[in-house]
Amino acid sequence: MNKKYFDLIIPTLFLGILLMLIFQTAFILDWLDNNLGESLFKRIIDKVFVNQLPVFSWLYGTYLFIRYSELFIWNIYFPQKTETVTPKIIIDIYNIIVGIISIGIALSFFFNKDITALLTASSVFVGVLAFSLRSMIADFFYGLAITLEQPYRVGDWIEVGIGNNARVGKVQQIAWRSTLIITKQNIHVTVPHSVIAKRNFNNYTYPDDLWCSSFNITLAHEVTLQEVERVFFSAIKQVKELADIAKEPSLSIVQFLPQGIEWRVSFWVRDYPMESSIRLKIQRNILRDLNYCGIALSAGRLEILPENISGQFAPQINRRSNWARNLDLFDCLTEQETEYISGQAIKRILPKGKVLFEQGSKGSSLFLVYQGLLDVFVKDKAGVNEKVNQLCPGSFFGEMSLLTGEPRNATVIPAVESVVYEVNKAMIEPYLREHPLLLEHIEKLLVERKLQTSDFLIHLNKQDENEVFLKSPLAEMQEKIRRFFNL
Repeated sequence: MNKKYFDLIIPTLFLGILLMLIFQTAFILDWLDNNLGESLFKRIIDKVFVNQLPVFSWLYGTYLFIRYSELFIWNIYFPQKTETVTPKIIIDIYNIIVGIISIGIALSFFFNKDITALLTASSVFVGVLAFSLRSMIADFFYGLAITLEQPYRVGDWIEVGIGNNARVGKVQQIAWRSTLIITKQNIHVTVPHSVIAKRNFNNYTYPDDLWCSSFNITLAHEVTLQEVERVFFSAIKQVKELADIAKEPSLSIVQFLPQGIEWRVSFWVRDYPMESSIRLKIQRNILRDLNYCGIALSAGRLEILPENISGQFAPQINRRSNWARNLDLFDCLTEQETEYISGQAIKRILPKGKVLFEQGSKGSSLFLVYQGLLDVFVKDKAGVNEKVNQLCPGSFFGEMSLLTGEPRNATVIPAVESVVYEVNKAMIEPYLREHPLLLEHIEKLLVERKLQTSDFLIHLNKQDENEVFLKSPLAEMQEKIRRFFNL
């Protein structure tokens, strides 16, 4: 049995015994008259049973009534009905009202006292006390209004104050005069209700735990809107914590500055404590992708261009053109050779959601993600496409089809508008003939990647290893590449 129920059993049984004694008062007094007469002990028993025991039972019953109300109404029914924790101020007000009513009834019925005079006399005292404690009373009534209107509840994350004086924390308790919040640094902050009522505050949890966060970033004027969208939206889509949020991120221009354009990146967050870590992940992805694309953050530094006869200032932006140099496939090539491949590659702009190629389709080219983000899908045994990976800037794919002519082993769909570079068979064939080491390096690299893919397919389709068996992987890969390129 739950302890909170068990703790009420013994007090309830004790109250039952008291009530039984009260109901048997006449029998007990009659027995005392017959056996003790008008003795001192009889008078004591008479006073206890007739005068004090009923009063004690009434007050003790009031205490139990408050305990039962707190358990079944405030701790069970109210939270289920409102889906929130009952504020402490509500429980305290309820207990005081029940206590005052109970004492008034006891004075009126058990002691035959007129409580009207008592209420009149106490009103003067209450007036003087109210004037002296007006700030505390203001906090109380503000707290009562907050409790009734419920602009925030226990467990909500709220921000109180403006600017540097703002405090953000989780509501731990709504008391008589103040609200207790706990910040992310585990600092307990007590905020008077009058402060909350007179200032603006933000609620990041209620009525919906989904809210919008943002940060600003300045880029040079030469960076186009399309490039900004690819980089920023790709960076947001790569954060796993945002994958289940249906609302799309947004991009806006804050202002035009001499050194560049200030952009505002807005994204939706579900859990406030995670906001700072999510923002850091997005910013880290943006910096990585900008660096890969050769786009530097605008720092306000201006350079005088030699050809600028007018003497005007212009920011410098350095685009990275030799992206092939960073691919493991082309480690054995010289700078000039990789630069030639980068220059000959076909640049393709892929609209969001349009399939680049499907699993099982024919192909003989490799793709490098330059900007944006692409989703990779593989069919399971039931033929349903399952998302297995995301390709961010710097990733390459399709190398098996480029080097062996095998069908595509996955379906690739852009998650945002993306830019990829395509390298086909004709661009790489001369280098395979001239560089035996390059061929050997590529063969080993492809074997490793194919073994990884095979392990994944075994897990995805729950197949036996024999179904995806690769006999002599390196020899098989060498045979396929040499046959495909007639080497």
